Amino acid sequence: VYMRKLAILALLILLIPTMVASAAESPTEIEYFDIYFLPELDDASVLVIMQIDFLSAGEGITTTFTLPETIKNLVVARIDVDGTPVVNELEYSSEVVSGQTVVTIESSTDGIWLEYYDTSLEVDGSNHSFRYEWLNDFAVQKYDIRVQQPFNSLNLVMSPELASNWTDEYGLNSFGNGFDSIPAGGSFSFSFSYLKDDMIPSLVAMGSVVPEAGEGGTADDNDGLPDWALILIGVGIAA
Repeated sequence: VYMRKLAILALLILLIPTMVASAAESPTEIEYFDIYFLPELDDASVLVIMQIDFLSAGEGITTTFTLPETIKNLVVARIDVDGTPVVNELEYSSEVVSGQTVVTIESSTDGIWLEYYDTSLEVDGSNHSFRYEWLNDFAVQKYDIRVQQPFNSLNLVMSPELASNWTDEYGLNSFGNGFDSIPAGGSFSFSFSYLKDDMIPSLVAMGSVVPEAGEGGTADDNDGLPDWALILIGVGIAA
């Protein structure tokens, strides 16, 4: 009996590190992922808005997300129950490692909002082009890609092509499409190009006033970009 108790105790001791590691593991699967590219909206770069809904999360979860090295003005937010981003609640850090930006987020929520400008927009005369690469190992059940066509631009070419299109609240054309899944460790890329004779941002060229957070349209009354989505513009930190 004594030996049996010792054996059970030894087994429990061996299992404790595994149990602790499992409790602290990051989520490994994304239920829904949405990425919206807005080139030259208010800046000579590409505004990127990402909504990530993890399949499961828990208290004290640490999530690591990898972004390109070429980002600036990163904002990380919690997604509220009504779908709106709530800033200044999540603790996070970012560092450049081996040519990539690694973002570590302390979160107890399933939904995370990432927003940043990507400065890797390439300009060769009137040809403007951009390429995005998925840099993460998460399995993704479903994802959407959307892109906004800049003001005074022509011949927008996308790969893969996005079938749906609509006019957003700024009067600009947006395109989008849903895709099925990405396996764990899989990859995908999205690229687009267009012709534009200048580097004047759309909002400047249109003479638009940058909307303040909480004003203007919402996702319920248009098919375009809700004003609360533009955190970087709304809080006035666009460079």
